[in-house]
Formats: sequence, structure tokens, C-alpha cells
Amino acid sequence: AGAPGEPLAVVSRSLQPAHTDAHLPNGAVFRYTVSAADVRGREGPPSAEVQAAPLAPPAAPRAISARAGNGRVDLSWIPAPGAQRYRLLRAQTPSGPFGPIATLAATEHADADVVNGTTYYYRVAAVNTSGDGPASPTCEAMPVAAPPAPVGLAAKPGHERVSLSWTAVHGAAAYTVRRALDADGPFEIAGASAAASFVDTAVANGTTYY
Repeated sequence: AGAPGEPLAVVSRSLQPAHTDAHLPNGAVFRYTVSAADVRGREGPPSAEVQAAPLAPPAAPRAISARAGNGRVDLSWIPAPGAQRYRLLRAQTPSGPFGPIATLAATEHADADVVNGTTYYYRVAAVNTSGDGPASPTCEAMPVAAPPAPVGLAAKPGHERVSLSWTAVHGAAAYTVRRALDADGPFEIAGASAAASFVDTAVANGTTYY
């Protein structure tokens, strides 16, 4: 350590072409040179000087989330201070083992190497030149295929309303109803329903709707 030009202390004498200077305070800048010695201990001139500052691994990323889709899981998380990259880990059980599936600089990733109907568990660790930091808490997601089109759609007209019904689709969480003034469209969203029925009241008597 010390300012440029100040004398350097000997930290190691080694027969190997490498040395690890451990137990140093993070953030401090240290200066190094290396010189070779013969069997009599006579040293040659020092090498060019290099500098390095020890750095702690980054903290764990926060708020990792996983959103399941059809044949994919979209993941995102809050950046960790000091992170240069992120290592995304995945397992098929909550306790692991977790294996790396991607190393990236972004804070989001689409995992397309998944099978619909299988639950996946994810963690993410931030990485810098000191190595991997601790992993985030675990999140999970199960990709699923999009539901098929409903069948049996029926429309019953009424006074300033059209009552619609259809056969419920297994696994559907909600239905989106679209309406047009022409059979060829364009179809626009008229509403949504959690049940296999919908009453459209934004209609005018005497007008045909599709």
C-alpha cells in the first residue's frame, strides 16, 4: 500500500509464479511489484508496478419474481449494488440442488428451456471480480399452455343487452369477450368474465353484433 513512489514492503518470497495476498481491507488500494532471485538470493530489478483494490462480493439481489407463460418463465429482480453480472440458478425442488442456467448483465431473463406443467424454482446471485455473492430467496413458477378456444358460444338478445354463454374451458381463470359490428372484425374487447357467461349492456337495439 501507500502512495506511488513510496517504498514497498516484502509480503512474500515464493518459489511459485503466483501469490494470494489475503486478509486485506476491502476498498484500499495496494501496489505490487515482483522481482526474481537466483539461488544465492541475489534479486534482479523489480517488475512494473501494478495496483489492485480488494472488493467484497455483492449482496443478494432483491425481489426476484417469476411469471409463468406458455413454454417459458419470465424472471426479473432488483439490481444489487456493485454487481457486474448475475448468475441465475434453477431447481425442480424447493431445496435444490440449484444449477446455473444463465449468466447475464441484465436484471431479467426469459427461461424457455422448460416444460409446461412442471414447477421450477429459481434463485439469482450477483457476481463481481471477487466472485459470487449470496443467492436471493427462492421463487417458483409453473409454465402452462394457453387454454383452447371456448366452444358452444350462444348469444341471446334482450332489451339493450346481449346475454352470452359458452362451455367452460378446463383450467381457464378468466375469459375475454370481444365484439365487432362486422363478421370480419375488427373485434374489440367488450369485457371480461370469470364465469362462462357475460352480459353485454353497451349495445343498441336494432344493431347486429358479432
